[in-house]
Amino acid sequence: MTLRTRETIVVCGPQAGHTEGVAVLLGDEGWEVTRCTGEEALLAIICEHRPRAIVYALAHQIAVDLALLALLRQVAPD
Repeated sequence: MTLRTRETIVVCGPQAGHTEGVAVLLGDEGWEVTRCTGEEALLAIICEHRPRAIVYALAHQIAVDLALLALLRQVAPD
């Protein structure tokens, strides 16, 4: 199954309030923005559709964050 790229940017952070400012700025520039909180939510979005880009805020669990980003790079290298 090949996932199509949508002109959407996913903004994900460890807490809901951490993504609001970036999401507003991107929305003002004309991007469709999907916001999420946490690794599980990000993976669910990626399984549903492939966004154009991901903005991911690192949290205190740096090893988990880096492992997740490495996994996403393997799943969607471009």
